[in-house]
Parts: sequence; structure tokens; C-alpha cells
Amino acid sequence: MKYSLLIVSMTLLVSCGRTNSPAEDLPQALQDAGAVEQKVDGMLGSFPRSGYGKDLVDGLFADVLEKDTALAGLLERIEEQHVHHRSAMEEYDRFMERNASYYTAALAHAGAIGDTTMRAALIAAVGSSRDRFTARMAGARASAAAYAASVARMNDLITRIKVERTMALMEAYQGDYDSA
Repeated sequence: MKYSLLIVSMTLLVSCGRTNSPAEDLPQALQDAGAVEQKVDGMLGSFPRSGYGKDLVDGLFADVLEKDTALAGLLERIEEQHVHHRSAMEEYDRFMERNASYYTAALAHAGAIGDTTMRAALIAAVGSSRDRFTARMAGARASAAAYAASVARMNDLITRIKVERTMALMEAYQGDYDSA
């Protein structure tokens, strides 16, 4: 009799207790406080505009990427394109900065000429050259602006995916405590 009472008591305790999902289903970022930094360090993090940091969202997203290889592969391909385009844009920016620097310095030198007629003619010539350059580069500036808008949009979409996918994990985690 005591044995059956013990079994019934244990069954009631176990069945009334909080149900936990298996530890392997719980994202590592929710299991261990130090796991966020470890996981995020290995995650795709060279999207500086997308706000990768070392918080719980990033830790959970690292878990998502480990399980969703298709998403991880897509983000890797996007990152490869960003690296390629970033180097091209850096080269373009250096080119534009050098030209701006030249025209600023050329106007300063022209302005230092003592002869007013010569100074005015040289300032006009430098200004005309700068205007021609600006007109020639209008298409490149438009392309650079369109590319920057495209990168911003892509980063917004990645952030949206990141938040939506991690929100599902958090809601599942919160659901474990609703039944308690």
C-alpha cells in the first residue's frame, strides 16, 4: 500500500510540475549568459550597418543561423557581395576625395595670386574644370546613392529577419513558463 501511495504521489508531483522542453531545444543564448558573446563572435558580423552587437538578440540569431543553414548561406553570399562592393566604393570615395581636395587646393593657390586679372582668370578656369568634372560624375554619384539606398534596405531586411526569427524563439521560451 505504501508503495502504491508513493507511486501516485510521485506521479502527481511530476504531472503538476512545470513542463520543460529538452535542454537541447533551448537556444544556447538562453541557457548560458556567457554564450551570447561566444556565439556572436563567430557569427557573420561584418554588416556594420546592421547593428550586430553582443546582446541576447544576436546570441539567439547565432542559434538560428546554426540551425538554418539556408539562411546562413544566404547571409554569407550577401556578405561576400558587400565585401566586394565595399572595396569598389572605397576606391570611388578616395577618387572623389582626391578630386575635391585638388579643387579646394587649386582655388586656394589661385586665390593667392597677386595680379587680380590673372587671379580671376585662374579661379574661373579652376571653377569651370570643377563644374565639368561634377557634370561627368553625375551618373556615378547617382549610382553610388542608389547603391547606398540598396545597402540600407538590405540591412533593414536582415534586421527584420533577425528580430522576427529571434522573437519566435523568445515566445516559445516564454510559453514554457505560461503553463507553470
